[in-house]
Amino acid sequence: MAKIKRQVKTVDKWKKKKWFKVNAPKLFQEKDLGLTPTVDPELLLGRTVTTNLMTLTGNIKKQNTDITFVIDKIQGEVASTSIKKIILNPAYIKRRVRRNRDRIDDTLIFKTKDSVALKIKTMIITRTRSSKAIQTAIRSLFIDEAKKIIPETNYEEFMNNIIMGKFQREMKKTLSKIFPILDVELRYVESLKEGTYKLREKKFNVKTKVKDEEEAELEETKTEDVKEETKEEENAESEIELVKKPTEESEEEKEETSEDEEAEEKEE
Repeated sequence: MAKIKRQVKTVDKWKKKKWFKVNAPKLFQEKDLGLTPTVDPELLLGRTVTTNLMTLTGNIKKQNTDITFVIDKIQGEVASTSIKKIILNPAYIKRRVRRNRDRIDDTLIFKTKDSVALKIKTMIITRTRSSKAIQTAIRSLFIDEAKKIIPETNYEEFMNNIIMGKFQREMKKTLSKIFPILDVELRYVESLKEGTYKLREKKFNVKTKVKDEEEAELEETKTEDVKEETKEEENAESEIELVKKPTEESEEEKEETSEDEEAEEKEE
C-alpha cells in the first residue's frame, strides 16, 4: 500500500514579528530612523542603525560623515537610540590630503565626565611640509588639550561638539600656534564597553628633540664661523707674504748698488 503523506503546516515567522519604530536621540529631535521587526522586544537591545549625517541635520557639508546609533531603550512600540560611533568617509579623507602637506594620525582613548570610554582616531593636516620634531610636538599638544577638555564634558555634549565641529575648531586654533594647520578631523569616534580597552599614556620627548635640533644648528653655525675665520687668517697671511717679498728684493738691490759704488771708488 502506498504511504499517505501527512501535510505539515508551515508557520510564517514574519506573522509573529512586530514592527517597532526606531527614533534618533534628543540631539536630533528624535527623528524617525526607520522600522525594525522582531519577535521579542528585548532582542532589539544592542541593534545598530547607520545613516548619513546630512539626512538628520539637513546640512550638505555633513554628507561625508556617517553616524551609527545603537538601540538602548524600548517604550511600547518605539525604540530609543544613542550615538555609538561617528566615521568619516574614506573618499573624503583622500581628497583632503594633497601634495606638499603632511597628515598626522593618532589613536587615543579617553574617558568622559560620565565615565564613557571613547576611542578616537585623529587626522591633522598641515598646510606645508613639516619636520618629525614638529609632528611630535603637534601630537603631544593635541593630547594635552584633549586631556583638559574631554574629562570635563559629558558623552552627549562631547558628541554634539564633534558633530557641530566645535571641538575641531578649538584644537585647530591651539595647534596653529606651533605650525600652520589646514584642518583637524576626527575620522573615527566610538564608545567602548568596559573591559574592551586599556588606558595608556603616550609620552613624547618633544623638548629633547627640539634641543637636539637647536644644538645641531648651533654647531653648524659655529663650524661655519670657524671656517670663515680660518679663511680670513689664510688670506691675511698670504697678503703679508706678498708684502714681505718685494721688501726683501729691494734690500738685495740696495746691497748690489752699494757694492758697485765701492768698486767705482777704488778704481778712481
